[in-house]
Amino acid sequence: MGDANGPEVRVDEVHLLQKRGIRAPHIHVAQGGALAKFWLEPEALADSSGFPSHKLRKIQMVVTAHQRAFLEAWREHFRTNP
Repeated sequence: MGDANGPEVRVDEVHLLQKRGIRAPHIHVAQGGALAKFWLEPEALADSSGFPSHKLRKIQMVVTAHQRAFLEAWREHFRTNP
């Protein structure tokens, strides 16, 4: 059950990663052996493995609700850790 801030979704990890040559803001979400990558600008699911579609929809809702915070964290992290 969720609250006023959106659905409850438990994930094990959210990563800010940047590989050489990829500068577009994105996050990686991990839960158990499942993985998903979401672009932040524009917001979209980039790739997933192991998550059922209903979980991906819930995670997408959380990404949407916190997109601004994820973008700020991405920019701050890579400004200080190029």
